[in-house]
Order: sequence, then C-alpha cells, then structure tokens
Amino acid sequence: MAKIGEIRKKKTAARKPRAPKPAPAKKEGAAPAEPPGTPPPPAEPAGPGTSSPPAGTEEAFEALVFRVAENRYAIRLEEVERVEMPEHVTRVPRTPDYVLGVVTVRGEPVPAVDFRRLFGLDPRPWDLSTRLLVVRIAGRRVGFVVDEARSVRRIRGDEVLPPPEMIHGLAGDYLVGIVRRPEETLLVVNLAQVLALADRGGREAVMQMTSAKGGTDG
Repeated sequence: MAKIGEIRKKKTAARKPRAPKPAPAKKEGAAPAEPPGTPPPPAEPAGPGTSSPPAGTEEAFEALVFRVAENRYAIRLEEVERVEMPEHVTRVPRTPDYVLGVVTVRGEPVPAVDFRRLFGLDPRPWDLSTRLLVVRIAGRRVGFVVDEARSVRRIRGDEVLPPPEMIHGLAGDYLVGIVRRPEETLLVVNLAQVLALADRGGREAVMQMTSAKGGTDG
C-alpha cells in the first residue's frame, strides 16, 4: 500500500504549471499610467495682469502701520525695503508739489513723495517722528514721507472690510479696505495704485475720500 506522502508527490508531479495570464492590451491613444506617488504638475503662475483678491478673501499678512495727519494706514510689509529718517532733499524743477525731490538712500537717488500733499493735506515741518518709507513696487524704488511709522501688525483677511459705497473713483482703486479694531482703525492701501495716483496727479479724488470718511484716530 502506497504511503500518503508518495501519493501526494505523484499528484503534484502530474500537475502542469499554469501559464501566466497575458497583460491586457493598451488602448490606442491612452496616456501611459503614472507610477504611484507621482506629484501633480505645478500650477502655472498668475500673469502680470492678475488682479488682487477682493477685501476679506486673503490670508493673514504682515503690515507696516504709519500715520499721516489723523489717519493710520497699513501697507504690506513685504513691499517696504527700509524705514529711515528723511534727510536733505534735492528739489527737481517742473515736478508736482507733492514730489519733494530726490533723496539719497544708500548711495542711490530715490524720488521722495510727500504723502500729505499727495492726499491734499497741508504740509507740516518735519520732526523726530517723520519717516521716509522706501518701497519697491513693480521695479520702481520710491520714498514716501509720512508723519510717523508706528509698528508692524498682523492683519487677518477677514478683518479687511470693503470700502464704503460713497468711496469711488481713484480712491476706490487704491483703498483695499478698512480694518476696524477697538484700539484703532486702519486704511489698507495698495501702493501700486498710490504710485499710479501720483503719476496721474489725481489728488481731488483723495480729498473727496478724506473729507467723506472723517478721521481714523484710535
């Protein structure tokens, strides 16, 4: 009588090995499968004409807060190159009165724009609080003379409220929104639009906005 182990060996030897199943044929025009873990392609960068997101939709950002008269303004800190005390200004003939002239910053001439005069406010003598904000926007380096540069704030996107309906025209272009806090109210401005305003000399719209909204003293 054959042993159980010998019978099993005979049955195993009698079995034929199974042929591997052929791989399914690829359809014509189908893109090759990507290996697992392949990251998605990077998104294309936005073009130069892309507009800024509306007020209240951005993420939090760092802002430099400065004062002109009774109003406090906020600009993106990433746009500010340096903050200095203004020194001697060389007047340039045939320029608007809000273009004070040229100042030298680190050996480089920089046009100086008086924020007060640009916004239709009376000029005032410089003091120890006066600051020159050197910014670089769209390849341009410009210095803005302000009454005081207070500090840096972190502003949340949901804090930036749209400007009131009464503010329109050029004022609505450069005014991004308003931040109202218990201790202060900030006007968030778009420096690129402020430069465009200076190029066009459109101070009447700024005066209209200033008189319509009143002060922002905190």
